Amino acid sequence: MVDFYAVGSKKGVTNLLMGQSSIDEITDTSFFVSLSSDKSTLSARRYQTAKGDTLYAVIATVSVPSPDSSVRFFDSDWNPLEDDAFFTSPRVCDFAVNPKDKSARQALEAIPFAFFRLGFTPDGAIAAELSADYLPDEIKASVTQHITAAPRLYVWNGKRFVCE
Repeated sequence: MVDFYAVGSKKGVTNLLMGQSSIDEITDTSFFVSLSSDKSTLSARRYQTAKGDTLYAVIATVSVPSPDSSVRFFDSDWNPLEDDAFFTSPRVCDFAVNPKDKSARQALEAIPFAFFRLGFTPDGAIAAELSADYLPDEIKASVTQHITAAPRLYVWNGKRFVCE
């Protein structure tokens, strides 16, 4: 895949799931790979810690039925690290337009489980968006007005990602 990317080709290769995988972007600090015809993606970014160590953050997203992501962290030798030490996953209430509104809280509590799309911004933050398109119409109608469309941004401070 790297060879195809290096010559500017978007040609994919067949993966073990019989889908097509391709590298969409490579920079000095990150890469983005589409897996199985954009139903799954994998992106990674390198960070420096306050102690000068290297940390890798890897976001995996599966888009069936709606985008849902997870983030994992690794040291410079790609040994897995404790994810909670670096990132706290968002909650539905984090996306409330007015978190103090009781009717909004009740509407958001009707969401049976939440899917979140995570992604790296160009400056290295992690953007989190609540995926609500999978919700049944009656729930979606009652919660849409209470959910902000703006992503939550988590900025790397050298020790962990903190929500702005």
